Amino acid sequence: MKFLKPIALLALLVSTSCTQKTHPDYFGTIKPTHPADELVINAATEPQYLDPVKVADSTSRILTSAMFSRLTQSDPNGGGDIPDLAESWEISKDGREYTFFLRKDALWSDGQPLTAHDVEYSWKRLMDPKTGSTYNSMGDVIENAREFRTGKISLDKVSLKAKDDHTLWVRLTKPVPYFLGLIEYMVFAPVPKHIVEKFKAEGKEDLWVRPENIVVSGAFILVEENFKQYKIYKKNPKYFDADKVRLNTVKAVLIEDYAASVNAFKTGQHDWTAEASIPSDQIESLKKYKDFKFDPMLATYFYFFNTKKKPLDDPRVRLAMSLAIDRKSIVDNVVRQNQKPSRDLVPYGIEDYKEPESEIYNPELAKKLLADAGFPWRQRVSKLTLKFNTSDNHKKNCGSRPRYVETGFGDSC
Repeated sequence: MKFLKPIALLALLVSTSCTQKTHPDYFGTIKPTHPADELVINAATEPQYLDPVKVADSTSRILTSAMFSRLTQSDPNGGGDIPDLAESWEISKDGREYTFFLRKDALWSDGQPLTAHDVEYSWKRLMDPKTGSTYNSMGDVIENAREFRTGKISLDKVSLKAKDDHTLWVRLTKPVPYFLGLIEYMVFAPVPKHIVEKFKAEGKEDLWVRPENIVVSGAFILVEENFKQYKIYKKNPKYFDADKVRLNTVKAVLIEDYAASVNAFKTGQHDWTAEASIPSDQIESLKKYKDFKFDPMLATYFYFFNTKKKPLDDPRVRLAMSLAIDRKSIVDNVVRQNQKPSRDLVPYGIEDYKEPESEIYNPELAKKLLADAGFPWRQRVSKLTLKFNTSDNHKKNCGSRPRYVETGFGDSC
């Protein structure tokens, strides 16, 4: 779900009404408070990282994706994986070897050429445990990457090499049909080796993404930031597709309070806010407006179990806990954003993939599983602690307190 004010419609309304700022069909204003070549969004919260290789949260992903191109990108029209930094590629008959041919006009924002050597450096930086990437295991699809990541072999054994400035060769551990889509994720974005290594040599590697230091390959570059208040991005004139970028400025405001974000949109302080920044109890009332829209998101939301602690080391207890949660009730009555209840890790909507549609709610089976694990009916298993970020909807989700006690669980948040 997204909550937005479409740019094309905005321009049309302004041309027909010079003074009117509101319209009964729209929740937000219909007259912009800023130039037409500027977009203001609410990114909600301060991103954890702007270094692509360390991205692990949605805010970081959104704000870095505008600055760093990848070899491939997803076709917005649903046509699969299409070229980005890579103009084309060849795949071996066994599906394990990929040869990418990079654009010759790709430049870093400081004017330096972006080469296959940057890509090789960046992907190997992802694999290196010293980098501290949360998602470094995503590189394990590359032959010998896991062995290097776990300290069993040296980096030069990894099957990844820049053959020249514009050709990158990679061999996978086995055929991976989704590889072209996988490398569209932010952790595979090339970073400028000459900049990262400069700051690394000075013992200040984390500082290379500051506005005064950052060098990018994408459409926008960070030029100003105020911690937990805003970030300002300007069009990158060195971007290879710069002539198609219509915006000159993007300002990301960081309004964490959901009610404040909605009010700011209503008064025209920003043009778009993500689904995560809308109070769930306002969803129904907002649906009638034309500037409110639900869009599907290819994602799965889940909680981790600490399987090293009793009783969660018993798979029967874990399955019982999963089957005791009424996901449909949470979707219908708490979060209310058209989510699809599921117990499967792979999200709905993957091309050529049929979801197993595992059973999502069965309290009677949960009771039996607990009994089999040594916890008869009405004997509490434990008081469990649920850790979550402090966004408003997370608090409501916890506040709804799914009654694990009905099957023997404590219900602490």
